[in-house]
Amino acid sequence: MKIAFQGVHGAYSEAAAEKHFGRKNSFVGCYNIADVFSSVECGDADFGFVPVENSIEGPVTQTYDSLVNGKLFVAGEHIMRISHCLIGFAGRKLGSIAGVYSHPQALAQCSRFIHHNRMVEIPFHDTAASAKHIKEEGLKDFGAIASERAARAYGLSVIKRSIENDHMNYTRFFAISREAGTHGGSGTKSSFAFVTNNKPGALYNAIGCFVKKGINMTYLQSRPIIGKPWNYIFYAECEGSMESRPMSGACRELARNAKSFRFLGSYAKAKVLG
Repeated sequence: MKIAFQGVHGAYSEAAAEKHFGRKNSFVGCYNIADVFSSVECGDADFGFVPVENSIEGPVTQTYDSLVNGKLFVAGEHIMRISHCLIGFAGRKLGSIAGVYSHPQALAQCSRFIHHNRMVEIPFHDTAASAKHIKEEGLKDFGAIASERAARAYGLSVIKRSIENDHMNYTRFFAISREAGTHGGSGTKSSFAFVTNNKPGALYNAIGCFVKKGINMTYLQSRPIIGKPWNYIFYAECEGSMESRPMSGACRELARNAKSFRFLGSYAKAKVLG
């Protein structure tokens, strides 16, 4: 199989995708999350693999927007511990690094370390790509925040390990595909998106149909609807499969009462990996 991920060789998404799908598959990096979705939609890749949420910095909004506004479905979930490193050229010391390149999420996850060492933050589109950039450009007075895997990939050295604000730093990833999954059995989650009518109690009633069926809603995220200021689409996750009567019944009730409803797939709940 061919799996598209966001980033370049050495990215956290690549490492997580290999653990989720197995290393015998083909993995292709994309510049950004939108490109991952496009690659799967047009058939260039069988699956996509994208970050959806971080335990420190919260949701990855580009992924949610691409899901609720696109045509793809959630086919799987993966959780991986993220340990950030300050990496740079061999022989460089911590005090000699003037600034750091990295993805905005990684910079935020390491904000205390960056501020304590008075480094300039330089946002970049990907963690591993920032390591590749400083290597190719010969930026010896700068570092990158990325994985030890990225340091090895681009011939750089680890200056400081585990620099994240909280060592309980995890990122959740979604495998995305052109077909909706209907995974059943215990340990299953389901995702869907909906828009409520703009009237009192609309969201309460939408969530209430799951309460009545005894279904645990584990996640609810609102996102603005483009072109309609102050209107919102909700992304939700619940425990259970669409193949079960309670889940399918609750979703049918929600669909009848909502302005719009889109099922995004049932899939196995992820195990937390180190």
